[in-house]
Amino acid sequence: MGKVIVSVACSDGTIAPAEIKQLEKIYSSLGLDPSSVSSNIHQHSATEHDLVSSVPTDQPAAGFTLDANVLARHESATDDVRKLLNTIFTEEEPEEPESAPASSTEAGDLTPHIASFIAVCWRKNSGPEKRRQNCAEI
Repeated sequence: MGKVIVSVACSDGTIAPAEIKQLEKIYSSLGLDPSSVSSNIHQHSATEHDLVSSVPTDQPAAGFTLDANVLARHESATDDVRKLLNTIFTEEEPEEPESAPASSTEAGDLTPHIASFIAVCWRKNSGPEKRRQNCAEI
């Protein structure tokens, strides 16, 4: 916790004596040893210096490239998943029976009744007994 506070105090690159006194007060209020402020500041500045000096400056910047093989593998996997999901989630549309051409009779137009009769009689998952029941309801 103390090292985080020191890193915030050192973030501007310099630390004034007034900041050190303030850090010691903060350490005391947090229950940390105020005498460790100086060593934490030193550790922070030494670590920061090492990080900066370890960056090579003579390496040319590498350009961004795409690996065509990796892209092809991802596209292939995506196509495979798409095909699988299409087989799972494609809803089969129920086949609608062909309806008889519309005709009028003496009793009136029976086309809607005939269409209902055919639809009820040929529902999926209905056995002969269920079809007879449905026809009786019409």
